[in-house]
Amino acid sequence: MVSADLRSFGTIGFQDFWLARHNIKPENLPKVLADSCFKNNVSITAITSEDDKMVQGMPEDRFGYFRSLLRNLPGNYAFNELDENLVRIRRDREIVYFLNSETIHAPHGTDWNGLKAHIIGANMLKKDYQKIEDVAMYAQDKGLLSFLTGIHNSSACKNMATGVIDNFDGVITYDSNNCINPKVVRVASRFVPKINKLWRYTRSSNDAAKLISNIGNKPGIAVSSSHWPHQMGRAMIALYSKGIILEDIEGIEDMVQILSYSFKSREYDSFKRDENHPLRVMYLASELAIYAKPSTYRGSLSSYN
Repeated sequence: MVSADLRSFGTIGFQDFWLARHNIKPENLPKVLADSCFKNNVSITAITSEDDKMVQGMPEDRFGYFRSLLRNLPGNYAFNELDENLVRIRRDREIVYFLNSETIHAPHGTDWNGLKAHIIGANMLKKDYQKIEDVAMYAQDKGLLSFLTGIHNSSACKNMATGVIDNFDGVITYDSNNCINPKVVRVASRFVPKINKLWRYTRSSNDAAKLISNIGNKPGIAVSSSHWPHQMGRAMIALYSKGIILEDIEGIEDMVQILSYSFKSREYDSFKRDENHPLRVMYLASELAIYAKPSTYRGSLSSYN
């Protein structure tokens, strides 16, 4: 069985500040992420960037920065940069493939009702499209895969998702971060209104995404959306196509072709759907609210400086 977690941030951020919060030295990042994949039986994982600005090779370009650190791997690890968007790492007989991906949210001044486009196979993509369906068409023109994500249980969001789903290859129907009981948010927000912002991280968002997948007759996949290494592979898919031989993959085009065939033929299953801990999700939200600002990165390696 080949397993794939196709949306994984790995850590909150790859900047020095965030890696220090994870007690990870930058030079150890590839080993930490590879070890987590080996431990959690992940065959393929998509390192995901999501940022308004990116400079190639800087931490916001997560995959590019990850590639720049590969030569720090210990001697019992071997790596192959198959191309600029695909890396293979071996440890003894274990193999994991890291591929590039990017989640694109609405540009400033534009409202996509929380929807996002998750693109598999590259990052550093154009981010100023006013319509989310144009992002999907742009990805298709580049030979990439596009998945609709960010769906939540509001009428405006579901109506927009229904209107654009035909342009996408599939839907992220299970996100491990959508783990909070909606009743808890509903009750708690009466006393602390800010808690209402966590509504999109409730299980009802996965239910809404599954509904859109069914309406559009599109493949639905499970992803971890990991922000800690140990979360990688917490939710993922299994590819069952008999002809898949990972060692024969020579580049990102081969990988995208295998994934695309598996989705179109429905020869896959979202076989693992474990939740992240609700407290972790709330902690992540608080960390981003407090520290995700330019002053945090002053004096460190970042494309914002």
